Amino acid sequence: LDMTTTAQKVAVSIINGRISPINDAKEQKYLMYLWNNMFICIAGDSPNHYREFGGDIACHVSAGLDLHAIHYLNTLNMSNLYLLGTTIVDYHGYRLVVQLVFPGIFHRNTTQALDNGSVNHGKSIFINNSFQELAKTITEKLHFVPQKYIDNSGKEYELFLSIETKGVLGTDNRRYFLDFYKFFPPDPAFISSDLEFLKSDQEIFPCKFEQAGDIVNKNGFQFPKKYPYRLACFRPELLSFLFAQQEQIENLNYKNSASTVEVLLTSTEAKSTSISILNNCFVAKFSSDCFDTELRRPQSEKQNVIECRNCVRQISSFMVSEKIPIFISTLINNSMSYIFDHDSLTETLHEEGINIRYIGYMAHLCKAMEKSCFIFILFIMEMICRSVKHIFRYLLTKIEKTQTPCMIAYFINCFLGSNLKPKLLLPVGTKNKYSKAKQIKSTPYQ
Repeated sequence: LDMTTTAQKVAVSIINGRISPINDAKEQKYLMYLWNNMFICIAGDSPNHYREFGGDIACHVSAGLDLHAIHYLNTLNMSNLYLLGTTIVDYHGYRLVVQLVFPGIFHRNTTQALDNGSVNHGKSIFINNSFQELAKTITEKLHFVPQKYIDNSGKEYELFLSIETKGVLGTDNRRYFLDFYKFFPPDPAFISSDLEFLKSDQEIFPCKFEQAGDIVNKNGFQFPKKYPYRLACFRPELLSFLFAQQEQIENLNYKNSASTVEVLLTSTEAKSTSISILNNCFVAKFSSDCFDTELRRPQSEKQNVIECRNCVRQISSFMVSEKIPIFISTLINNSMSYIFDHDSLTETLHEEGINIRYIGYMAHLCKAMEKSCFIFILFIMEMICRSVKHIFRYLLTKIEKTQTPCMIAYFINCFLGSNLKPKLLLPVGTKNKYSKAKQIKSTPYQ
């Protein structure tokens, strides 16, 4: 709490120019700051590190993904796992990432900045056995499989976490992990490169299920062909649900699976989900880098990568074919539903493991259902507000600080105002004394 409060004050001071940076850069988004044992930087693509993932937009998103992964890892209560205190502050259109400085950051060998992982997207890779053992313990809980990579020198490495996740040994002999923005499995429905892999993957290791894109197309909908960034991933709540269902199915007697499932699984959602996974022989096998086209891999790793891609494709198909339709049906038919605004909608979707980016597809399904008028309107309002938020954030970064109050008032009036007359409305009895043109007749506020 103390760090969060301090981070907010420091972020405001940085944007307002009251704290000097520790580096020299032409653009503000490339500047870095050090204050009271906290390292602060603006979430901007510097220097083109996120170019392959979507540039500045991907960098903005990666900060949130990193924070979500840290929150999840803290719930595991693992010993010997040390993470940096992290806070995100959104202010004046900028996203500032505030992290505590780990011991020894200013006394490291310049020839090797890391002990595990890579800082240049696989061109040079570092391996440390103590970090690898800890990473293996983490990935076993999420059913990740080790992946092999090749650096520029041709040497082969095997990593359990994403190649973008870095391990650093502090001077206090603690092992710190950094950069978890590629921690959770990717969502192929919103990764454009999946279309490039799908045809060739099917020839080598064909899928036994219908693809998510084909399912939504049959329903008269289409996912965007080019998403703004390539870091879309599944929520941990969905993975926990699938793991629980898979464990339940493995404990069933397969000879009497149909009757056993009917007796043991009472809820409609659990029944439909379990039967789907059982019929398709779902096996959790994940890799965060399975859709990365820039990484070099040995030829022997090809089938392993394809199996990881098919695994997340199956989850994506399950999401659009069963998880979302059942959720919407339950939502409409349940009179005790408490969804009534943005916060309750977001909280409920996240508890179900459904990402907000599926809201367009959910609104499309609601359109054809009876008694869904309120939910449909809520989905549309949510999409509009989220779209406007991006425009608002961009405009805030393009104005002077002294113009902020006027800009906010003008923007809100344009967005929410009902009076479209291009005339200045003055209170009764006042005059526009600064106008040289013909005086506008005073009218009451509307």
